[in-house]
Amino acid sequence: MNRAQRRHLQKQSKKSGKSPREMRPQASGKTVKGKPQGEVTATLQENSQPPGQEAVAALQQGISFHQAGQLELASQWYQKTLTFHPTHAVALNNLGGILRAQGKLDEAMASCQKAIAIEPGYSMAYFNLAVILQEKGWLDQSILNFQKALAIKPDYHDAQFNLGGAYKAAGQLEKAFLSFRKTLALKPNNPGAYNNLGLILHQLGRWDEAIKYFQKTLALQPSHYKAYNNYGITLLALKRPAEAIDKFQRAITIRPDNHEIFNKLGLAFLGLKKTNKAIACFQKALSIKPNYAEAWHQLGIAMADEEKPDEAIRYFKKSIVIDPNNHNVYNALGDILTNQGKLDEATRNYQKAITIKSDDSLAYYNLSRTRKQFTPAMIDALQALIGKSTTDYDQIHFNFALGKSLEKLERHTEAFQHYLEGNRLVRKDIRFSLTDETKYFESFMATFDKFFFESQRESGHPDTTPIFIVGMPRSGSSLIEQILSSHPEVHGGGELPLLNEILLAGTSSEDPRLIPRTFSRMDSKGLTETGIRYVSQLRKLAPTARFITDKRLLNFMHLGILRCILPKARIIHSQRASEDTCLSIFRTKFTNGSNFAFDLKEIGHYYRLYARIMAHWRELFPETFYEVSYESLTQNQEKETRRLLDYCGLEWHAGCLDFHKTERTVQTASNIQVRQPIYQSSVKGWKRYEKQLQPLLEALGVHSSS
Repeated sequence: MNRAQRRHLQKQSKKSGKSPREMRPQASGKTVKGKPQGEVTATLQENSQPPGQEAVAALQQGISFHQAGQLELASQWYQKTLTFHPTHAVALNNLGGILRAQGKLDEAMASCQKAIAIEPGYSMAYFNLAVILQEKGWLDQSILNFQKALAIKPDYHDAQFNLGGAYKAAGQLEKAFLSFRKTLALKPNNPGAYNNLGLILHQLGRWDEAIKYFQKTLALQPSHYKAYNNYGITLLALKRPAEAIDKFQRAITIRPDNHEIFNKLGLAFLGLKKTNKAIACFQKALSIKPNYAEAWHQLGIAMADEEKPDEAIRYFKKSIVIDPNNHNVYNALGDILTNQGKLDEATRNYQKAITIKSDDSLAYYNLSRTRKQFTPAMIDALQALIGKSTTDYDQIHFNFALGKSLEKLERHTEAFQHYLEGNRLVRKDIRFSLTDETKYFESFMATFDKFFFESQRESGHPDTTPIFIVGMPRSGSSLIEQILSSHPEVHGGGELPLLNEILLAGTSSEDPRLIPRTFSRMDSKGLTETGIRYVSQLRKLAPTARFITDKRLLNFMHLGILRCILPKARIIHSQRASEDTCLSIFRTKFTNGSNFAFDLKEIGHYYRLYARIMAHWRELFPETFYEVSYESLTQNQEKETRRLLDYCGLEWHAGCLDFHKTERTVQTASNIQVRQPIYQSSVKGWKRYEKQLQPLLEALGVHSSS
C-alpha cells in the first residue's frame, strides 16, 4: 500500500468513524499442519466509539507489517494502537492472531476475549478464539465459537470450513462431513473442502466414494500434494498398490522433501512384494527425518519380509524409543517374537498394545493365539468390544479372537458362531468363484497329460536342492517342514512365493490362468532354464545347505511344471483327514492367497478340486512325490520320521524327533503349534462341531453320523 492510498484510507476512516480494513494474508480455507489459520481483519460495530487519527494510523502500520510477515513490528504497532485506544477491538483481535502465531496461546486467547467483550458481534474475533481453543485441544469450546461466528455471519466461509476441521478432530465425522458440504455451498471450488470430504469418507471405510473427492480436489488444484497422498492411501486400502505408487510419486514430485509420502510409497512397494524398493523409500524418509518413528516401524516390517528377524526387531525397538505409544509397533514386534517361538515375550508385547489402545482388535486376536486361556474378565471385555465395534476389520479380529478363546474353554458352540461371523465378514469383500476355480484346475489337468510328459522326458535342471512340501493349508505341512529343518543338512525356506513369481514372469502377465498354456508351449531348453532360474534364486536363502524346503502349499497346482523343470527335486505331499483339514482352515484367519477359505461350502468344494488334481498327478507320475499322513505321523512319530528322512536321502538325526526345540523363524499359521511336541488332540477334532459342519460335510460328500 503506497502513501497516497494510506492517506485516502485514513480520510475515509475519519469521515465514517470506522477503522480501515486490511487484506487477509492467508488464502481462504487453508490449513497449516492440520490447524486452521486465524484471520487478522474485522470491522468495528456501528456504535463503537470512533478511534482517533493516531490510533487509525498506528493500526494501519500494524496491518502493513502484519501483511508483510513482520510480526514483531506488527505487534508493536497494535500495542501502540491500544495505548491511543485501549478498547480498540480490531487491534486486540489482530494482536491475538500474532500471539497465536508466536505460540503464546493463553495471551492470544485473552486478547481475543477482550475484543469480543468490547464488541459482542465481532464474528472474526470468535473465529480467532475458536482457532486458539482448537490448538489448545479444547475442541468443544472451539466448536462453540465457530458456531457463534457463523450465527453472526452465516456466509462466513472460513468459519464453516474450520468448523468442519474441529468436528473432524473431535471424531464427529457426520457433522464434519455436513460442515464441509456447507462450505462448498458457500464456495463451490474449494479444493480443501473436497480433500477433507475425501478424508472423512476414507475414515468411514467408504473408499470408492473418497476417491471421487480426491479427484475433484486435484481437478481444481493439480498441485495439491496432500490430495495425491490421500488418494494413494485410499488406493492402498482398496488393495491397489500399483495405482497408489503413481499417486505417491506425483505427490513427491511436488514435495520431494516430505518424509511421510516416501513412507507411504514404501508401503505401496511392500504391497507389491518389491521389498528392496520399499526399503529404499523408508531409508529416504529417514534421511529427511531421522527420528521418524513410523519409518523405523515400516523398515522393521520390510526386514521381517526379507526374513531378517534380528534386524526387524532392532528397527521396531528404535521406533518404540522414539514413540513408545504406537500400539502397532508392539503388535509387529510380538509377531516376530511369535514366529521365533518366544511366546511369553510376544504375549507381553500384545498386552502392551492393548494397554495403549484398549480396543486394539489385532492385539486381542494375537493374544488369543499366544495365551493358553483368556480370563472371564477378558472374555467379557471382548464381547463388549464386539458390541461397540463399527469397522469390519475390528469385528473380524474380535470374532476370531473370541472364537479361539471360547474354544480353549471348550465352549465350542459359542466359539463356532464367532468363527462363522468372522469368516462372513471377510468373505463379503472377496472375489471368488468356484466356477472359475474349477476351470483353472481343469486347465492344468488338460494341459499336463500323459502325452505331454512323454514328450518332455529329457527336460529340466537336474539339481536336487529343493524339497517341495505341498498340500492343503492346515494339513500338517508346517510340522513336516519343522522336522526336516531340524536336520543339519536342511534349511527351512518356509512359504516361498518364488516359484509362482517365476511362472508368472514366464507369461509376461500377472494372470495365473496363462501359466498352463505358456509352459505347454515351452521347449526343453526353456523348461530347463526355468529350473536353473528357480534354484539360483532359492540358493540365496542358504548357499551352503544341502537341501532347502519350499512350503508354498498351493504349489500342488504346479506339480506338472515341477516335474518338467526340476525332475529330481523331492516333493512331499502333506495329507490329513478332509474334515479336520477343512475345519482347521475355517478356524484360521487367513490374510491372503486363500480366497476359498471363508465359507464352509466353498472350502469343501475346493478340497474336492484339490483331491482331483492330486489324483491326476498320482496317476501320471506316482514315483515323483512322497505322501505323508498327518494322522500316521502323530501316532508313529519315529517310524514316519525315519521314512521321511530316507525319502529325502538324509541320514538319521535324533534332533528331528525334538523338532519343537529347533530355533528358527516360522511365518505360518502353525507357528505356535510347531513349538510343541507331537500331539493327537486334533485328530477327529471336527466331531466337536459335527452339527455345525453339515454344509461342509455335504460339499465334501461325507455322510454325517448325526
